[in-house]
Amino acid sequence: MYSVRPVTPGSRRLDLLSVLAAAILWSSGGVFIKILFVRHDMTAPALTCWRSLFAAAALCWALPRLKNAPRLPILAASACYGLVLLLFVAAMSRTSSANAIYLQYVYPLFVGAAAWALLGERLDPRRGLGLALGAIGVGVIVVGPRQSGELPAIFMALASGILLAAFTLICRFIRGQHAVGLTAFGNLFVAAALAPMAWGPAPPSPQALLLLAGLGAFQIALPYVLFIRALGRLPATTVSLLTLLEPVLNPLWTWMGLGEIPATPTFIGGAMLLAALIIEFTRPAPPKASGRTSFQSPSTHGRGS
Repeated sequence: MYSVRPVTPGSRRLDLLSVLAAAILWSSGGVFIKILFVRHDMTAPALTCWRSLFAAAALCWALPRLKNAPRLPILAASACYGLVLLLFVAAMSRTSSANAIYLQYVYPLFVGAAAWALLGERLDPRRGLGLALGAIGVGVIVVGPRQSGELPAIFMALASGILLAAFTLICRFIRGQHAVGLTAFGNLFVAAALAPMAWGPAPPSPQALLLLAGLGAFQIALPYVLFIRALGRLPATTVSLLTLLEPVLNPLWTWMGLGEIPATPTFIGGAMLLAALIIEFTRPAPPKASGRTSFQSPSTHGRGS
């Protein structure tokens, strides 16, 4: 787990700003991914490959930290992480940024459901309400009016949320100091796996490469380092609530940059999902039972949009 270091008022403010900065940087992914699709004609595998390559390069200093990490969980987590990135980017190419980010953000609810179904954690009324509200929110988005051919993208976004939950659960078995190294290896794994599909008849333009480098370094690598730095010093609930700024800002940037306006059911379902996440993140931590692993509400350190 993450070590807890002494916190002063000044360091707390810096940690809060670090998490806010991470959420804002994460939220920029939607508009820049859309720009690469619309203006640079990139495919989802190529975009994901290049972005991950630049992210891995920015985080390569953390790879030695995985030297003593368990191999099987690292590989399983990397496979989940890669599918999360690819499915999310593919969904963004066919549906709105709001649909993609809201449906991916159901993953804490899937983690909570897994804690109940697989780990035997008691389903208290508060978590039950959050899961029910989240399920209804997903339903509103899925069954709402949409453009032709948009349904597969909605299910891809939902699948990215399920796999992100699996990634988070695997990370529970990996010690906290491996977190940044795992992200570096995960992005390297993704870039290598998608490389055969990323090479088209022409390489990306210099402008596209500049955007891809910015996404890798400043939308994945830097916010992850900022987030991990603050995670050991702030309460998990505080961190989780602050990162909810991402799904709020992501559609806003896309609207401002490209004029994309989400459908009304997306607003309604998204509001229900955000409410469900707030309910989940503000649950009191369950008491630790003797001889049994306590499963806390997940923070968003496993996210990978």
